[in-house]
Amino acid sequence: MPLFRFHTGSLMVSLETTTIVKNIGQLYDRILWKLAASKLPFIHPFTIKIEPYPDEENNFDPRIGWYTHIVMADTHESGKFTPIGFLSEPFEGKI
Repeated sequence: MPLFRFHTGSLMVSLETTTIVKNIGQLYDRILWKLAASKLPFIHPFTIKIEPYPDEENNFDPRIGWYTHIVMADTHESGKFTPIGFLSEPFEGKI
């Protein structure tokens, strides 16, 4: 089951935000909660994009044992995706 952590500060600080996410819906809700708490403007619904990080061949991080996937969101319908966090592995099946 994938773990999710927000992209914030150092790796150790970021790991303190780690939670289990069972599916894309839970991931979306977790991001939505964080955006709402920030009180910064954003559009809802927003688009999420998930990709191996930094790429498919090199996404294993031996420091934490994750096959890291970056989670990005377009929160302003601009077509510009902003890094939001990281998953420890991809979701099973299609997103």
